[in-house]
Parts: sequence; C-alpha cells; structure tokens
Amino acid sequence: REARPSAIEQLIGGFGRANVPVEQRVLYPPPDVLVALPTSATGEIDILTTWPIEFASLGPFSIPLQAWIQDPDGPKGFASTAGVELRQD
Repeated sequence: REARPSAIEQLIGGFGRANVPVEQRVLYPPPDVLVALPTSATGEIDILTTWPIEFASLGPFSIPLQAWIQDPDGPKGFASTAGVELRQD
C-alpha cells in the first residue's frame, strides 16, 4: 500500500536494532537518524543517491531503516513500513 498522498514521512535509521513496540507497531531501528521526506501526490517517495566511495573501506555493515507516517486510518493514527536493512557486504 502506498503512503498517504502529499504527507510528511519520517525515515528512521539506526545503528543496531531496537524492535520496540510502539502504538501496535514495532519500531525496528533505534531512532539515531531521522529524515523527513514528503510523499508525492500518489503517496510515493523516490530516493536517489550515490554511495560514497569512502564507505568501501569500512568493510561489511548494515543500517536498519524504517518509514513512519501519520495516517488517520492506521492504528493509533500511524502507519509504518516493515524494517529493512541497507547492507554493504
């Protein structure tokens, strides 16, 4: 399901996994990094970026990510994505 059209979504990134229950959902990453992103008129977000070459020297790692958005139709007024991992192997 798409997010609500023309809304602000919080992309949450963390260092590790939290798995904390929040309003009938589970906050997958700890909220170490929060980025507010607007959804389009169709409820989508496109993120285009380049992976910095300096990250290659860090070796393998993963960053847990999850998006949360205010949604009056969601439990307790919120909706969230499943947790995903941004990985460098």
